[in-house]
Amino acid sequence: MSLLAPAKCLDTVFLGNGASISVSPTFWYRSLLEHAAEEQLLAADVQQIFDSSARKTSSSLFG
Repeated sequence: MSLLAPAKCLDTVFLGNGASISVSPTFWYRSLLEHAAEEQLLAADVQQIFDSSARKTSSSLFG
């Protein structure tokens, strides 16, 4: 099985998040997360995952 796109799509370029950030800093992961949280775009259970991750990160840095 080939992971390449069909020949008609070979002129398509997919860029990663790093390229997006180069275009605009608003694409930086944390700012997108902050925007989604501020606009209440995240379901409560999804928000809890990020809240939990943030607590684990800060406790490992400062604990």
